Amino acid sequence: MVKKLREGLIDPHDIPPEDVPAYVATTYGGYFEAIQNRLWGIEYFLGRMNEFPFDFVIESSAVQLRLCVE
Repeated sequence: MVKKLREGLIDPHDIPPEDVPAYVATTYGGYFEAIQNRLWGIEYFLGRMNEFPFDFVIESSAVQLRLCVE
């Protein structure tokens, strides 16, 4: 079974060797930015535990952490 890429994604095997450094920099840069934003969300909710229900803070933080790991 061939795995299909989502629309707009480029198969890394199709990138010319001279373009690989730029591809890796932009792709992984985007991943790290997304992780940084999710960690910010965790800090935001944990810093305001008195303003939100405890279960909501724990659940939203757990979801953000799971998405960071994925």
